[in-house]
Amino acid sequence: MEATIKVVLLGDSSVGKTSIVTRLKSGKFLAKHAATIGAAFITKTIEVPSNDSSTEKRIHMEIWDTAGQERYKSLVPMYYRDANIALIVFELGDVSSLQCAKTWFQDLQDRAQGTQVIIVGNKYDLVCEEHSGEVTIPAELQGLPYVAVSAKTGYNFDTLNKIIISLVPESQFKTLSKNNEQGNILEINKKKSGSGCIC
Repeated sequence: MEATIKVVLLGDSSVGKTSIVTRLKSGKFLAKHAATIGAAFITKTIEVPSNDSSTEKRIHMEIWDTAGQERYKSLVPMYYRDANIALIVFELGDVSSLQCAKTWFQDLQDRAQGTQVIIVGNKYDLVCEEHSGEVTIPAELQGLPYVAVSAKTGYNFDTLNKIIISLVPESQFKTLSKNNEQGNILEINKKKSGSGCIC
């Protein structure tokens, strides 16, 4: 069974959205990268743990990394349209970026009310010696899933993946019926039989 979901990352410039996308995609961290212009798009497939070995589940994520710079903000809404999940990212230790997360959430609510939201505090590696990554979440964001991560070290990305998986409803998963599978096989055989040259 498979599900395809659209995931969009929102947040101010330099909070680490692109680094989070890179970590989700490849498990790596790039110290330097160009600022995102408009948006960038990647895909990632994750396996869903299951107690039933006969039922394999996969989630295909279409991940959109949006620009946080002010001059591109007017373009961002077109990228989170029809998104299933939004990661609203702020920088741990930066109170202003956390406050700006409220604005991103409010804008998302105005334009895409059906989108599930995860609040992500990034750069845990810079603050872990000072505190545990716990922050006072603004009242507007309380009740939403929250996770502190480090795109640099990979800290808590397993938890982030688990939260994403938990937000995908069972109704989103689909499987090919036997009739569809047979139809695909017949179509392939038909193409093969008609591909020869007439001499």
